[in-house]
Amino acid sequence: MDISKQNIENLDARRINRLRSPKRGGGSDIDSQEYLKELGVIIQANKQPIKFAENINEHIHRWAPYVQGFSAAFVQSQFDTYCGVYDNPVILDPFAGCGTVLVQSKINGFKSYGTELNPLLHFIANTKLQNWDLSPRYLKKVYNSIPKDKYTSAPTFLKSDKQFNSGVLLNLEKLKGGIENLPERTEKQKKAKDLIRVAFSSILIECSNLKRSPCLGYCKKKVYDNAPFILLD
Repeated sequence: MDISKQNIENLDARRINRLRSPKRGGGSDIDSQEYLKELGVIIQANKQPIKFAENINEHIHRWAPYVQGFSAAFVQSQFDTYCGVYDNPVILDPFAGCGTVLVQSKINGFKSYGTELNPLLHFIANTKLQNWDLSPRYLKKVYNSIPKDKYTSAPTFLKSDKQFNSGVLLNLEKLKGGIENLPERTEKQKKAKDLIRVAFSSILIECSNLKRSPCLGYCKKKVYDNAPFILLD
């Protein structure tokens, strides 16, 4: 379609951008700039690292990998940009995931609230938020006391070589059984147990025949039977 002076007045900015686009039908970042400018949206030139992979070097954030999440650095950049406007910022994350926003809020001393539908992510986020006062020495002591003679059967759908090698799965079942038999009579014991549960959840993909790419997919890789114990150590 020709964008001439005769018909350009009848088109909105979005339509014009789509027609001018080097891509068929538009959709590139460059195409949207004029449209966003018309709407009064400010585009930041200095992009922040958004991917969760950046959290691998961040305390607390690295406790549980979650590829669909975003980085603490990105969250901090938004805090630095907007929180100065408010005397006492209160943060709400309605899709909290594994708690990146909530943890970063706590680091900054901001009050925060979050909701999360997925029970595993809800557990991970809560554990990351509520266990900062546990000493590594005590946690290591509890870990070393995990019973070696307990066993928890994995769900039936995991009992396939497609997900886990049989030897790996057996050791995961032993490890899970030992963790679940740790005592939690005191708040301190429960915190340690929850942290070890989070650590256990964080090694499952590495022990499996799956890969993050970023979505889960099957791959061919050598996984040794004792991988669960090595990775959790």
